[in-house]
Amino acid sequence: MKCHLTINGQPHDVESEPEQPLLWVLRDARGMVGTRLGCGVGQCGACTVTVDGVARRACHPPVSAIGQAAIETIESSADAIAQAL
Repeated sequence: MKCHLTINGQPHDVESEPEQPLLWVLRDARGMVGTRLGCGVGQCGACTVTVDGVARRACHPPVSAIGQAAIETIESSADAIAQAL
């Protein structure tokens, strides 16, 4: 399935199975490796991203559940910090 995602303010089209966790779409399809797999059950927070401004664990929601929401990853924060320096 083709997914249209907005990640860090940029539109991205990715091919993915609908039940693929968002974490793996970010890491494997987009190469955004700042979001990490920790426990894999949504407890540790290593995979935290924001979805429409709300912190969510990326290891659980399937990419099909994200819809048109805006996703922000740690890479977005790193870019903001670099610009401020």
